[in-house]
Amino acid sequence: MRPFVSIAGVYPISYCGQRIALRELTRRDASAVHQWTGDSEAVSMIPLGPTRFSETRSYLRQIEREAGARDRRVYTLGVIELDTEDLVGSVGLTIDSAVHRRAEIGYIIRRDRWGSGLGTETARAGLEIAFDRLELHRVWAVCDTSNTVSAHVLRNVGMHHEGQLRKDLRIGDQWRDADLFGIIEDEWRSQDSNGSQS
Repeated sequence: MRPFVSIAGVYPISYCGQRIALRELTRRDASAVHQWTGDSEAVSMIPLGPTRFSETRSYLRQIEREAGARDRRVYTLGVIELDTEDLVGSVGLTIDSAVHRRAEIGYIIRRDRWGSGLGTETARAGLEIAFDRLELHRVWAVCDTSNTVSAHVLRNVGMHHEGQLRKDLRIGDQWRDADLFGIIEDEWRSQDSNGSQS
């Protein structure tokens, strides 16, 4: 077993792929971020928003505090579409156990970019950071059981359906069931060596 490398203070995190780049979010991104946090349809299946603009600014201040934490556990990165240089979404990794080298991944893409494949590329980039930069052992995700598009994205990036969690997500004023997905480092490396991550 490989010894755990400290993840404390990994800042800044960035990534550049074929169609997207990832970078740290700042409060200067409020107008762009509000295009999805304030969109009731975009956030209809996740526990975020819709927010007022002032709440989006507060959310970004929280992201900046988390990014600057000495013992950083939350990585929320903006998704830049390289063709347009637009900020079109975000991906987050929340380390819930440093001892077990485990994190949750989540992502959101601006509604006018749905169906473009950016969600899959974003999730894949998040996993690459999780396993290659943060040296995690396991990454998991949940999605509303009715969110078949997100479930498809998670399967596309090699995550396995591991079960269902009853009343796990509070979205608006409702408790919703969630599908649980996961992938471990060896599975990620195996896919990578087989070329399925390209």
